[in-house]
Amino acid sequence: KLELSKMTGVKTYSPVFKKRGSKLPTAKAIKAQNKKVTAFKTSRELEKKKALQTFHQSQKPKLNVSLNPEQQNAVELLEKTNKNVFLTGSAGTGKSFVINQYLSNTQRRIPVLATTGAAAILVNGVTFHRFFGLRLSELDDKGVIQRAYEDDRVRKRILEASEVVIDEVSMLKPRDLELASEIAKKVKNNHNVFGGIRVVLTGDFFQLPPVIKRDDEFHTGSKWIFKSEIWKQLGLTYMELIRPVRTDNEEFVKILNKVRYGICDKQVEDFFNSRFYPPNEKYSGTVVYAKKEMVEGHNKKMLEAVDSKAMKFVTEVSYAPNIKKIDTIFKDSPIPEVLYLKVGAIVMIRKNDPEGRYVNGSIGKVLSISNGKLKLALAAGKIELEKDNFEIKNGDGGTIATITNFPVVLGWAITIHKSQGASLDHYRVNISGLWEPGQAYVALSRAKNPKNVIIESWSKGSVKADPEVIGFYKSFTKLEKSV
Repeated sequence: KLELSKMTGVKTYSPVFKKRGSKLPTAKAIKAQNKKVTAFKTSRELEKKKALQTFHQSQKPKLNVSLNPEQQNAVELLEKTNKNVFLTGSAGTGKSFVINQYLSNTQRRIPVLATTGAAAILVNGVTFHRFFGLRLSELDDKGVIQRAYEDDRVRKRILEASEVVIDEVSMLKPRDLELASEIAKKVKNNHNVFGGIRVVLTGDFFQLPPVIKRDDEFHTGSKWIFKSEIWKQLGLTYMELIRPVRTDNEEFVKILNKVRYGICDKQVEDFFNSRFYPPNEKYSGTVVYAKKEMVEGHNKKMLEAVDSKAMKFVTEVSYAPNIKKIDTIFKDSPIPEVLYLKVGAIVMIRKNDPEGRYVNGSIGKVLSISNGKLKLALAAGKIELEKDNFEIKNGDGGTIATITNFPVVLGWAITIHKSQGASLDHYRVNISGLWEPGQAYVALSRAKNPKNVIIESWSKGSVKADPEVIGFYKSFTKLEKSV
């Protein structure tokens, strides 16, 4: 009370320490004093909140980049309207680039939600399910909504949100999107879709689909969110980026567009045959596999074959205060719990460089490991990497843990799933025996230069697209008409 009195200039009363003979303060005086103290505390909280907003804004990277005309149109639409938006486009057209530019320009804190834990870490965001408190398990819809509503943290972050960005929406299930909207309505006490929160969706439905288990008793109808009732309610403005930025090879772009639509005609077959080389044990570049077990086995075999001393780097984990150990912290981590490296090993970088020297997916060869630095030879030149941090966030966007190690993984092999969003310089791929629509497209579209892609096997049946997705993309307005 003494400290508060000094800070506010308001006299405080404590009847416990009343001196003999002195008068107790009247109820009116106490009420007036309490009112002044409350006003002071409120002003301090507002100052603190403003300071935090200024700090968070200062932490945002300022992008010094040039946008092509359609990317600029997309950013302007996001900035100058309050419409719900679906930003899409084929692989390598700069969807993430546009969103990052938009976020770097705004003064507001907009949560970025990802459909997987690994993607959330890479975009420095949180998962869609964690943000909306979607712990599905065996509960029915009412149970899921009520449990989320009863979570103080979920209510707080939804109440504070006026807009959210949801990345890689092709992997989001209709039920999840519908439940999130119902939770937001209940929390906001607003019957509009998502409780009036502006929703920006981004992704490409021609890429990997949502994973729906056969025994999922709650799944009915189409697996795609664009077929759901909630999609219609959102009243989205569609924006499709057309111009590729990952590659400037026009013939390759035509091939990719055909594969995207599940077309394997003579032009596509001729391309596959022109890049066909049988498996070669001497090949030491990156191989893209459909299955995780094949990736792990190949990386282990190739590392053992390198004639140099193996070095072990344990990933350090530091938790925020009052956060208990998370046993599953490496489940969605972009880097392993233990990283084994050798001079001569092939690695893949798992972060984007603010200076543009490398991107998530850049492949390099280890030249040296010394003094806490990893020297790599990339296609674009030599670089040095130090250990870097990856932040694990809670649903509020607060950091609950930080994992630290060299931002690389062994790069002799990677799954098609993990390659989504990455750009690869040189790699080998097997386009046969694929079972999901979009797998062949994702695998091929990682390339910057088609001359650096080796196809060790292919089958016509592996080039497929979902008929519902084809119909959806043929139905909506292109970017130029929507702006």
